[in-house]
Amino acid sequence: MNTANREKSAGHGRHRQPFRWPRLLWNILILGLMTWAFLGISYPLTGQEIAWKHFSRFDPWTAATFYLNESRIYAWFGASLVLMAVTALFGRFFCGWLCPLGSVLIIADELRSLAWSLKSKKPLIGNKPAEIFAFLNRYRYAWLLAMAALVMLGSLWPLFLSPSALMGHEIRQLRASALPYIFVFILLLAWMSFPRFWCTYLCPTGLLLQAAARWRRWSFRIGEGCNQCGLCQPHCPVAAIDLERGQINESCTLCGACFDHCRRHCIEFGRVQREHSVEMLDLRRSLLQFLGAGLLALPLIKLTQPGQPLQAAVLRPPGALPEARFVDTCIRCHRCIQACPTGTLQPAGLNQGFRAFDSPVLHPELARCELEMLCAEVCPTGALKLVPANEVKIGLAVINPLDCINWRDGTLCLLCLEHCPVLAIFKDDRKRPYVNPNLCVGCGSCEFGCPATPKAIIVNILQ
Repeated sequence: MNTANREKSAGHGRHRQPFRWPRLLWNILILGLMTWAFLGISYPLTGQEIAWKHFSRFDPWTAATFYLNESRIYAWFGASLVLMAVTALFGRFFCGWLCPLGSVLIIADELRSLAWSLKSKKPLIGNKPAEIFAFLNRYRYAWLLAMAALVMLGSLWPLFLSPSALMGHEIRQLRASALPYIFVFILLLAWMSFPRFWCTYLCPTGLLLQAAARWRRWSFRIGEGCNQCGLCQPHCPVAAIDLERGQINESCTLCGACFDHCRRHCIEFGRVQREHSVEMLDLRRSLLQFLGAGLLALPLIKLTQPGQPLQAAVLRPPGALPEARFVDTCIRCHRCIQACPTGTLQPAGLNQGFRAFDSPVLHPELARCELEMLCAEVCPTGALKLVPANEVKIGLAVINPLDCINWRDGTLCLLCLEHCPVLAIFKDDRKRPYVNPNLCVGCGSCEFGCPATPKAIIVNILQ
């Protein structure tokens, strides 16, 4: 049924949109606040980063991460429990009204809606391949189980896809004038299917909250008088409306778009019937879910190899866990890179392998580490630990006598000694520099300050 016929069959009720503009303004505010909070993760820390930290702690995956890493229960775990409990009562309000990534998609969809309305009165989504989305709806939780299995095995790669980590990563990409490739991918999915495809089928936090929302007691529902005109369905950003069954499923983010576009005023907020909110899966479907989870998890486990030994190939930030645990625990949120006062931390490239890709690497040739430990302070997963500066061991500086003009030519140069903040470099009786390995922390001040080309003193990885 085309748009004109839908409107004709829908009745002549007043076309109200009480949610649209408040929703848009609110999401612009949320996106602005979260961006402001992330940009506050810089030297010196001013307190803005606390807002981002507390926002991260509402994500149940963050609490699970800390418990798996440290086997301790923290008081702030209660924030995740409150979110899960409220979601079990009312549905995915977090995804609709508090998630900054969701805000990006809502704003992008409004811009696309404006572009469409300027050209023609076409629906926002258009015709969707119903069979594909019906299949995804039935087996979406296989992906959730696969990610949970990966986390249980020790790899926190799935948390990179969570809103707080992903938003931080992409804001950092934009600040570095790099392509925000995940944003591009998510927006392409939205334009090819429906606005919040990512939130419905791929986001680990979104899927976990959908699972909790199956038990919701109050939410938007289709009331009496619906003639299945279909006006609401194209405007739902999460494709949650099933007109054939007269239901709004657990994907609903309480955005109110369906309420805005119902001409007969049949969409209402109220108590959801038990049989509509929870559909007990039959044994065969449950087995297929677990089988699908296993098939999805196997290539992910092969790629990330959680728990497997890994020899360090790059320098890591101060306080980093041993290499194998570090690459499994780091979620690539780039908060440490954002907080670094000198810019010595940069994301690893694919030349370091998929398992280490996009994790923070220390580059002494670019700048030295000031040992401020801000990187460890803002790390959300414990991949970086706060340790005293005198206990830091990033690497070990080694002098190459063939490149050092002092050793090679006898030209007096002690810049490495002068730059060393921990006084780990001394001079011998011929005024040639040498490193005391017991005092060196590997901060890279000497390498950064060395005037020789190539560098005569280099921080090596600890074996």
